[in-house]
Amino acid sequence: MSKGNANKELKIKEEEKIKLENIKTCNEKKTEEENKSNQNINNNINDEKKEGSVWNINNYHWEEKCLTKWAIEELQNIFNKSIIELSNNIFLEFFSCDVEGEASSSLRKKKKILMYDLKITSEWKAYQKNKNQQIEIESKGHVSINDILSDFSSDDNTKYSYYFIFDNKTDEYNQINDVIKLEGPNKINQIIDDFILKMREK
Repeated sequence: MSKGNANKELKIKEEEKIKLENIKTCNEKKTEEENKSNQNINNNINDEKKEGSVWNINNYHWEEKCLTKWAIEELQNIFNKSIIELSNNIFLEFFSCDVEGEASSSLRKKKKILMYDLKITSEWKAYQKNKNQQIEIESKGHVSINDILSDFSSDDNTKYSYYFIFDNKTDEYNQINDVIKLEGPNKINQIIDDFILKMREK
């Protein structure tokens, strides 16, 4: 073989080698892009699964979660631990709280719908402290809170119905009982509204 032909053949082999390397590089880039695309798809699916169940991808199908047990236990726990401060250094506490009703959360097309119909009954005691933080007078009774419904607007201050029963009705208890009737509902409204916000996250 002449020297010229040998050089020509060597040049052709080098060109083929370069082409093969370019093809390999191109395939590697394509594979990397495909992997990134698949990862993004998986991430999107995982994000959409966070609200609904694993089978309910994109949250298209109607899905309902019962929250009754959680709502009853949570409300009882909140009320039994609550101490509300009213005017004139009066404090209101709840105990032996009982909750009835139903609550559920539904999901469709990424929209969460919260439904609830609850009623609270609880015993309470209220006491007034003097400047030395000593209790001067204590009143007791029961309260029923009705119409805790998902149909009401959160901005409606009269959305819940209150019925107070006072065990102590003599004149010396008039002041503390009047403060409870006047200020108690708005304070309790805030407790219930905070609970509902927490329930929306379930």
